Amino acid sequence: MTSAGTPPGKVFAKLDIESGSSWTATLNHELLEMLADPWINWCAMGSDSRIYALDAVEDDRLGYKIDGVLVSDFITPAWFERTDADRLDFKQHLSKQLDLARGGYISVLDPSTGWTQLNARGEGGPRVAPGSRRQRRKLIRPAWRNSLR
Repeated sequence: MTSAGTPPGKVFAKLDIESGSSWTATLNHELLEMLADPWINWCAMGSDSRIYALDAVEDDRLGYKIDGVLVSDFITPAWFERTDADRLDFKQHLSKQLDLARGGYISVLDPSTGWTQLNARGEGGPRVAPGSRRQRRKLIRPAWRNSLR
């Protein structure tokens, strides 16, 4: 938390550049995620009694360009629950609720085993950068600490 009591946002642009990923897509994704879920607590209960968090379509290959700048695809509320929406994600990579696109990942809470990250193949998700929203998502609110900025 910042000194003003708001959640901080971080984008590890150097890690993106070093790994060949697009820092603009990461920045866009994190900004959209912070707008939709500033307290990192927006989840959905699956029919399998597990709780699902965001990031189903976060991959550069799933993004699109606006004025030549790569931005991230994003899920819509229809990904979590039945709506009258015409799509589950903006670029329509997904065909069913709680589905993951190739390169996407999701944080899943299983009541018996705790939090884990899955990708479209069912294995672990991307590398978790220290201090990132992905890492902080694993912390329970009492473990949050104030930011130095």
